[in-house]
Amino acid sequence: SQVGEFKNDVMSMKDIEWPGGRANPPQMTADKYHLRVVTLHEPPFIVVSDVDPDTGTCPGNRGVALCDWGEGPGGNGSVSKCCSGYCVDLLDKLANDMGFDYTLYKVRDEKWGIKTETGWNGLPQDLITGKAEMCVTALKLNSERAKDIDFSIPFLDTGIAIIVKIRSGVLSPTAFLEPFEYSMWATILFVCIQGAALFIFVFEWVSPYSFNMQKYPPPDHKFSLCRSYWLVWATLFQASVSTDVPRSFSSRFMALAWAAFGLTFLALYTANLAAFMITRVQFYDLSGINDSRLWYPEDVKPPFRYGTVEGGNTHETMRKNWARMHHYIHKTRFFKTNISAGVDAVINEELDAFIYDAVVLDYWAGKEANCQLMTVGKWAAMTGYGIGLPKNSPLTPQVNRWMLQYQHNGDLERLQNFWLTGSCTPDGHGQTHSVPLGIENFMSAFFLLAAGIIVSIIVLGCEFFYVKHLREPLKRIDPDGACGLISMAVGRVSEWRKRAESLLPSSPKKLLMRAASSPARFSPKVTPSPRRDTSRLYVESAF
Repeated sequence: SQVGEFKNDVMSMKDIEWPGGRANPPQMTADKYHLRVVTLHEPPFIVVSDVDPDTGTCPGNRGVALCDWGEGPGGNGSVSKCCSGYCVDLLDKLANDMGFDYTLYKVRDEKWGIKTETGWNGLPQDLITGKAEMCVTALKLNSERAKDIDFSIPFLDTGIAIIVKIRSGVLSPTAFLEPFEYSMWATILFVCIQGAALFIFVFEWVSPYSFNMQKYPPPDHKFSLCRSYWLVWATLFQASVSTDVPRSFSSRFMALAWAAFGLTFLALYTANLAAFMITRVQFYDLSGINDSRLWYPEDVKPPFRYGTVEGGNTHETMRKNWARMHHYIHKTRFFKTNISAGVDAVINEELDAFIYDAVVLDYWAGKEANCQLMTVGKWAAMTGYGIGLPKNSPLTPQVNRWMLQYQHNGDLERLQNFWLTGSCTPDGHGQTHSVPLGIENFMSAFFLLAAGIIVSIIVLGCEFFYVKHLREPLKRIDPDGACGLISMAVGRVSEWRKRAESLLPSSPKKLLMRAASSPARFSPKVTPSPRRDTSRLYVESAF
């Protein structure tokens, strides 16, 4: 129809004729247009819940839209659901500012959209075929989609990330060794202990006032190299056990120096042990999409298991850019139908990791009831979420103008803080945390005790073998008891006995012989009393 006339360089326009033939628009009314908006379930952007069974409506008056969720069971009519979330709030704001109302429905094939040989499927297909005038959900921008549909300015940045499960923390079986480096333990075990025991024994042996006394050897003083080791170990760990103390000043001073070393060692060990007894949480700390466990999963024992959502942008990006990863997931059939199935697979340890949109994975990690999920590694393939529209849609400039205004006044940030913030924060997923220690966390001490029992059984067997097979041959080989320097239980230090007998007025045997040859000289009332009981010189101790 003609709306104006241009004549003699003058343009004249007809007046607007409003409905009812009126010259002015109706009061308190707005001429709204209707849009069909396609979507797909993706918390927190689109959250789906059931309608009230009594009223058939959605609870609440704001932020919840009634949406068409496909055919019911058996194809009997369509099913209505209540839709809410980040994108529903954003759509309501656009509808109010741009002056339209809408019908929200789920894409029937439930796919995000991949271009195949026959064309697009999923969300882009509905926009291209004209079934929908707008797509509002967590639709990611990419160059292939942008060739056939329009996108608004991104309302949120995202990328590709990895989610893993946090396993119950357990202490390492070698936790009791971790306060010191292994080189330090080797120095203490093979240098300090050996040197201290050897020097204490040597000082005690060569000193003229102890073991090697020529004039007055103490027959009750039994000190060997094994007893020197026993003294060193007992002093180091401050064990309340009976030990033989050396007699000489030099060996005693050496023992005091070792006690000072043991005190310092034990104080440092105890102070550092508390830090290493903190429970360590366990998770796969992947560096990102380029981690070797993702590129070569079968080189790990057991093979590393990961997957993604089939038919989504992450799947398409993986197929084009990370062919090795795509081939592995395709071969093992670790594809999942949606993010919920993928997260459940990680929680149930059917998968070791799940690769998907970073923002969505952060949301799932934050809302998990037991806080046993976390995202790891750097984001890859950075992009953003945008509102999809048909190619060259007249709505695109208007949507972009309002999106810029929402960014400027902070509306998008407020939506993000409301919908994307969970109770499980990244700071709560530290590598360590304190929990009561259970049996599985104390296994290192049990292993140490079990090792001590096994070694003791072996030593007991050696003692029986020595008594039955080596004692008599050793007596013939070592008549002087030199082996007693190493262990009192191995050799009888007959040298002590000889020295002790030389100090007696006369040996019991000689006294009896003299008494027999000269009864008058030795009265029956006179009984020889040796200065020391030589029977005590026979060593029967453990060492």
